[in-house]
Amino acid sequence: MSDEDSGAGWFRRICALNKLSVSYQQTELLEEYVGLVLEWNKKINIISRKDEPNIWRRHILHCASLLFTISIQEDTKVVDLGTGGGLPGIPVRILIPTLSLTLVDSIRKKTEAVEDIVNRLGLANVKVECARAEELAARKGFRDEFDFVVARSVADLKKLVEWSLPFLKSPKSNVFKEADAQGKRFIQSPALVAMKGGELTNELSIARRHKHVKDIEVIDLKIEGLVENHNPNRKVVIVRFQ
Repeated sequence: MSDEDSGAGWFRRICALNKLSVSYQQTELLEEYVGLVLEWNKKINIISRKDEPNIWRRHILHCASLLFTISIQEDTKVVDLGTGGGLPGIPVRILIPTLSLTLVDSIRKKTEAVEDIVNRLGLANVKVECARAEELAARKGFRDEFDFVVARSVADLKKLVEWSLPFLKSPKSNVFKEADAQGKRFIQSPALVAMKGGELTNELSIARRHKHVKDIEVIDLKIEGLVENHNPNRKVVIVRFQ
């Protein structure tokens, strides 16, 4: 892969082709974030070592591609379950600066790394919590507090649904505006937004039977401007609740 096919400039061009505007300030923050992830990756396993040369393509772009098809309403509260090294939460927060974000992981070493990264990036309205999702959701200040749960390749949909429900606010009758200026649909809260890969037929069938699930939508992640195929099995799964 040449330098033209990776890095910050390449990332901005791909985002522009996919109707996602990324400012120079946001690009600089993402560059700094990449550097901090790679720095911490020398100490603990945040991402696969073999992914390091392709971090922009396999991690930063993948997280940003969540916003190529959908829009998340500004000034909402989001919890990222199983965040690992801050993915997808931190890239999404950089691209939507008004989000209030809580990053959750049960592994202390990872939350220590992510807390250091958040502090060094100077990100406001971002909290880091080391806890199991089931335990954290029972605490005051976390139960029924969030508009969206996001998760990236963490667990099967059945578990994600069960973990997400206690965090999410009760459904409301009001409806957000349907689309943004680029025609991308706003996702109405409360919802789980999961980035998944592979065969999902069985997971979807089981999750749809949950009594609190209203509907599930599956969106293929298609990225314009990539020379090579960007893993056609990658999808965004949106679970809405009732």
